Amino acid sequence: MWLVEYWVHTCRRCKRRGEPHSERHADGELRPCPRCGMKLWPTANVRPMRLHDLRHSVATLLLRERVDAHRVQRLLRHRDVKTTTGTYGHLVVEDLREAINLLPPAPFAASLLQDPGPTPHGVQNSTIETSEIHGFGLERETGFEPATLSLGS
Repeated sequence: MWLVEYWVHTCRRCKRRGEPHSERHADGELRPCPRCGMKLWPTANVRPMRLHDLRHSVATLLLRERVDAHRVQRLLRHRDVKTTTGTYGHLVVEDLREAINLLPPAPFAASLLQDPGPTPHGVQNSTIETSEIHGFGLERETGFEPATLSLGS
């Protein structure tokens, strides 16, 4: 198999005249020669690709499409499914994000993000104001976990 890295566009008329003109582009679109106005002929610059590299691609694409790992193992004729998932099953960041998004929203996280509202009459607020913390150091100020207090060094 071959994979196109870039295209070299060459003017045949300028080459025949002894003044070769060529340009390097990412696509194979037809372009005019800036010297003589004739068509530039695109030629693909390719890199070799081994047939074994296709196994990686096939296994990854099948696993991304949620094909059972045991079926992919059978297609690739591996003895162990760990070979299939460990060697050929390449995970991409988008795959990991998609897996996290499958989790249902946690009800406790929503309650942490909401304003608790006014404290009912006769109930004391158990939170510590930052003005009350003179001798205590805050260990953690961000995240979903409440800040923990240290008793000093």
